[in-house]
Amino acid sequence: MKIKNYLNTAVFLYIILLNIQYANGGAYNNLMVKNEIQLASKLVNEPVIYNKVLYYTLQYRLYAVNVETGKTLWVKEYDDNFCTSPVVDDNSVLIGSANYKLCSFSVKDGEREWEVQSEGVVNSIPVVDGHNVYFLGFDGKIYNIDLTTGYLIWKLEIEPRGFSGNITPSLILNNNNIYGVTYNGKVFAVNYIDGEVHWIMDLGTNVESTPVIKENNIYICTYDGEIIVINNENGELLWKVKISSKKIINTPVFYGDLLIVPSSDSNVYGVNINERKVEWTYDLKSVPGYGKLAMLGDAIVINTKEKVIALDPNKGGEIYAISHKDNNKDNNIPVYSFPYLIYWGNDYIHVYELIE
Repeated sequence: MKIKNYLNTAVFLYIILLNIQYANGGAYNNLMVKNEIQLASKLVNEPVIYNKVLYYTLQYRLYAVNVETGKTLWVKEYDDNFCTSPVVDDNSVLIGSANYKLCSFSVKDGEREWEVQSEGVVNSIPVVDGHNVYFLGFDGKIYNIDLTTGYLIWKLEIEPRGFSGNITPSLILNNNNIYGVTYNGKVFAVNYIDGEVHWIMDLGTNVESTPVIKENNIYICTYDGEIIVINNENGELLWKVKISSKKIINTPVFYGDLLIVPSSDSNVYGVNINERKVEWTYDLKSVPGYGKLAMLGDAIVINTKEKVIALDPNKGGEIYAISHKDNNKDNNIPVYSFPYLIYWGNDYIHVYELIE
């Protein structure tokens, strides 16, 4: 793997003065090009930064790269066809695979620690809480696994096998409960200790976006271009509003009482949840990248096929834009982990550092 480190090459060392002014009146900030990591093949799953280390997968390979130096720390190749973004803590790297497994690897050297065999593809990003890891499988089941040993504590069928669609949305842990939604639109609340089902409801539409929770409500974006709001205590439908003529597959983010939602119609919407209406719309002029929106200070950062765009979440105005340097046909949402912002195309992972 070839590394282009602009910090060590004076010709490419430059600072992009983006004049990002936080909406709360904070200081101006700059983004500095840190490095670029050339990819050996197409990057499908979202990379993750943890403790200044960038973890990512290229099909059967797992990489760890120091974001400060651009140096590859280790690369491991396995027979697992990785199909989720890595989830990292102080000890482990967790990844789901198309081989029906959830796998755990050491953060130190990438050696396999354990694996759990499920009954379907594991393409829902696992979530960790204390000593446990939870994931929703393609087989329509929730699994609760001991994080240290890989021991199966319990599993629960939400949908029969063969009726679970893609099941790409991730689970949410909140107030001792697991919340989630399947691709087929089954929303559920389960006790995370014993797997007891509190409630299940059917939205009657497909969902690919991971829900978000604010206070006692669950906000779900659907293939019908709707935002559906459910009470997380009893599963009661509270309200819904249609904001787009096309499907919404991105995970939205909250900024105060505004829900920021990118849609497949090339627009980003700022939705006031109190008034249940769209307050502003920004036309990206291109389909947004897939993934969860990144927050850079008080800016919403989103990727398109042409550029990375930062928006003012209050009014939806453009703050700055960075043009892509490489082929980015399969665009994705940038990843922000203070003080780094990364985005990737077909050829490189681009790493920026926020300078205050």
